[in-house]
Amino acid sequence: MKKKEKTNIPRTSTGELEARSLPVWIPDHILLEAENSQFRPAELTQEHKEAIAKAQREREAWMSPKKSLEGALVRFDEELSAILINDVICPLPLHSIELRIARIMFLRPVGQYYDWDEILDDFMSDDDYERPRRKQKGHTKTDDRRMIMDARERINLKVQGKYNTGDEIIGREKHSIGRNY
Repeated sequence: MKKKEKTNIPRTSTGELEARSLPVWIPDHILLEAENSQFRPAELTQEHKEAIAKAQREREAWMSPKKSLEGALVRFDEELSAILINDVICPLPLHSIELRIARIMFLRPVGQYYDWDEILDDFMSDDDYERPRRKQKGHTKTDDRRMIMDARERINLKVQGKYNTGDEIIGREKHSIGRNY
């Protein structure tokens, strides 16, 4: 019987292989293309340089400590179709479900939670809203509730990304939602 050879690949404390120490195989044709490429970083256009700088600023902002919405001035601006937090504008898409839910939620006081069905009734009374999905076979009230909860989640993600916060502007309790700020 032949003895197995031991490898010198570093392992973590749990015995797993360290990914950075494993050899990476790159196909020859990719290496040749990279060697023969005429692309040089100095040849980046001004537009590309600005995009890279913007991405770096956004990453630095995201990595910085999170801000709290406690004590912040939070309001909804109908003309801008945006949520404003201390004059930081968080735009919402025009004619979107998020915009309609934000409009409904900012008409209500902070800290009070409302049943999904009550929010749904206000949402359905909006003259602009057409219900094409309702006509589909198998569409249920649960689908409408899911639509509201998904819109709430998208609003929170937009605000969290734009203002660099971990707080939810629209919260959820069991079968109800409400404004936290």
